[in-house]
Amino acid sequence: MLLPNGYVPSVAGQQYNANFVSNETPEHNRIDYVYRMDVALTNRWRFNFKVLADQENNIRVNEFSPGVGKSNNTVPAWQTSGTVTTVITPTMVNELHADGWTIQREDTEDVWWSVQIAPR
Repeated sequence: MLLPNGYVPSVAGQQYNANFVSNETPEHNRIDYVYRMDVALTNRWRFNFKVLADQENNIRVNEFSPGVGKSNNTVPAWQTSGTVTTVITPTMVNELHADGWTIQREDTEDVWWSVQIAPR
């Protein structure tokens, strides 16, 4: 257990309300990993696929009492997308892009996801 550090509040009438002060900045970082695959199936068909793995960490200090405890509210997310391209003639190309599948999840059991498919 941390001992008093000599802090005395400067507000009138408050000098015995606290005997410890800690001033720490919460930490925040984000990590992203991107994996991409490009494939030329034939001279007319091409395919690519991408996965993004994202993690955001919100680390709070003094979570349990002054000077004690850290907690991390981590928010992981994943997103996929892909494109199929077909060369019909040298002057005409057909491309289908799928924004794919997205999940962002916090410390709850709720999962948010969406799927979008659209021609480009």
